[in-house]
Amino acid sequence: MFIPDWLLDKLAVISAILANIWWLWLPALLLFIVRGKWLEYRNEFYRRRIPRVLLEIKSPREVIKSAKAMEQILANMHSLSNAPSNWYETYVDGEVPLWFSLEIAGSGSGANFYIYTPAIHQRAIESFLHAQYPDVEVAEVPDYTQTLPDDYGDLAKLGYRLWGTELLLTKDDAYPLRTYLEFESSQAEEENLDPIASLVELFSKCKSNERVWIQLLIRPAGGEWQEEALRVVKKLKDQSTRTITPDEGQPYQMYTMKTPGEIETLKAVERKVAKLSFYTLIRYLYVAPDEAYVSTFARKGVRGAFVQYGSASLNYFRHNDYRATQLEWHFWPFFFAKKRLNSRRRRIYENYRQRETPDENFFSKLSDLSILNFGSFRMKEFVLSIEELATIYHLPTIAVTTAPIMKKIESRRVGPSLGLDIFKEGE
Repeated sequence: MFIPDWLLDKLAVISAILANIWWLWLPALLLFIVRGKWLEYRNEFYRRRIPRVLLEIKSPREVIKSAKAMEQILANMHSLSNAPSNWYETYVDGEVPLWFSLEIAGSGSGANFYIYTPAIHQRAIESFLHAQYPDVEVAEVPDYTQTLPDDYGDLAKLGYRLWGTELLLTKDDAYPLRTYLEFESSQAEEENLDPIASLVELFSKCKSNERVWIQLLIRPAGGEWQEEALRVVKKLKDQSTRTITPDEGQPYQMYTMKTPGEIETLKAVERKVAKLSFYTLIRYLYVAPDEAYVSTFARKGVRGAFVQYGSASLNYFRHNDYRATQLEWHFWPFFFAKKRLNSRRRRIYENYRQRETPDENFFSKLSDLSILNFGSFRMKEFVLSIEELATIYHLPTIAVTTAPIMKKIESRRVGPSLGLDIFKEGE
């Protein structure tokens, strides 16, 4: 490879300067590496010592409440946020924000709704659910992902294939998705459209040996993201502000001119910014034996269910192409396509089972890097408001739960009457 002389001269000068001041930059570099690796070790230690539980939610046959009830539950869950508040918690305890996972597992036998949570929050989550859905049954259950082998290689040996991906927002996080409010009308509540119906219908088409797993990993977002969102609001306002150049001696005049669409967009963005929000990562898998496997069932079917939340003037979902298990030889970097595809399948299968979340530590991402897969640097979170999350994940209403595939309890959950003697006299 030809390197110009002028470039070689510049590199020689830079090398000489760095060699002369090594005592200045080398300690700083070593400190950066040691600090990063120490935090990686302590953060992982903190995560591993926090036990977690999987809660299954079984709803009664008639759920009249809309997604508004789930929005309130998410508002309550937002209060469970944590973060290190001093150097000891950061560098010794290794505390990092804890994530929750809202999950839907569908197969030929039905659809199950779960919440994966740190065990310390189990009772709080149960109380939040019962406060809004008094009739639901919430129970700790074994992890449904354990019904398949731990390793993707063992899964493939059993004759299974998988397709998986993660989703991204197309526009800035400040732009909202369509929410359940747009699916409602002035009719009776049970006559409103339920946006989760598309997913439930998709599950009803699953064969007995097919599985579709969806997880929404969330952690409470603070005010830091709102600063970015407010800049978007300011930009939208400035775009519609015009200045009139006056005649000589006359004052400048400014006026605002917006189209109806611009007004609605600005209102929608401001509404999202005003809501409590969560950092979110959406991941889903489709797993089936080779003879039943149809990649388009999940690739287009599940994506179709998420398309309904999109709006061209606001925001919409798209696949994260760097994480999806879809890869051809002509995709960069143009070599070992089959091996890279298998590496992606293994990565997303393990990530789903372990509820893997984006890591802010550079060295944690670096440790997970391989020559065949750069996906650890491509895992992206985004911000969704509690209204948006509740639209995607909520208990199906009466219009949907009449479907035979829904897992439900036939009787209502009712407590004892007030004043009832629970204990006999003398006890």
